[in-house]
Amino acid sequence: MPALTNLAARMKLDTTWYRTYKKSLKPAKAAAAQIYLIHVSGHFIPFEQVLTTHSYHLPLSVESAGYCSQVTREAEDSHGLNRSLYFYAGRAFPGFGPIALAFDPSCEKKHRGSATPYDTGGLYKGFIKWNLPDYTPSTLSKFTKDSAIDLKKWRAKFSTFMAAYFAPLHEYWSGRPWKDDPEQMFQPANHWRAWVFEVRFEEEQSIFDAATWCARPDQANILFEEAEASPPLGSVYSPLQDFMDKVPSLVPQGTPEYCEEIEAWVRREIGL
Repeated sequence: MPALTNLAARMKLDTTWYRTYKKSLKPAKAAAAQIYLIHVSGHFIPFEQVLTTHSYHLPLSVESAGYCSQVTREAEDSHGLNRSLYFYAGRAFPGFGPIALAFDPSCEKKHRGSATPYDTGGLYKGFIKWNLPDYTPSTLSKFTKDSAIDLKKWRAKFSTFMAAYFAPLHEYWSGRPWKDDPEQMFQPANHWRAWVFEVRFEEEQSIFDAATWCARPDQANILFEEAEASPPLGSVYSPLQDFMDKVPSLVPQGTPEYCEEIEAWVRREIGL
């Protein structure tokens, strides 16, 4: 039974839980309406190559793009998901690459997609422990079908999720849920990918729509050095130069804590 199933009824059985939820709901709605989507890039294809080979867009997980692993596609098939482009709501995982990009809520208007209150790939790979007996495609697909939220509705569900499971709300970043979920995905053994909101687009996303970015120092150096190595011809800029000109960097020199830095920026932007 997914974390949001019968949530209101379950909370009402616990007076303290329900009171805390009601108190947190208004600020949770405000935060959910504004929260940025973060995509971490550069693991399989260098980010500078993505800019030039995919028409300035972040590609889907289709095999021909070479952007995601075969394991990602196997996970999608097991969960019953379409080929997708992946984001986290307000969080960044360094294992996906050396550069993190943040996109504001308006970018969703161009897309179809869905969200789940957990990382589907992490669940497929067994990184997320639960109390169900297995990780077979039939189990995963049913669980994700029951958990999936349409892209147009996920922010409302996210506000409910935050208010119910995080007290105070900033524990979504700095802590963990304060109440258990039915499948025990919030158990101490699990990483935050067990309760992050994963948001999926079914179309490519323009990189130039990013609000900001942050990278590891080595990645930042590559981007700035390559941009400077090829001066623009008159008013004609390279894709990399266009990106550097149009999308501001949080830390131009880069930082080893690039994921933490962009998460902190998101929290400042939404007041948490």
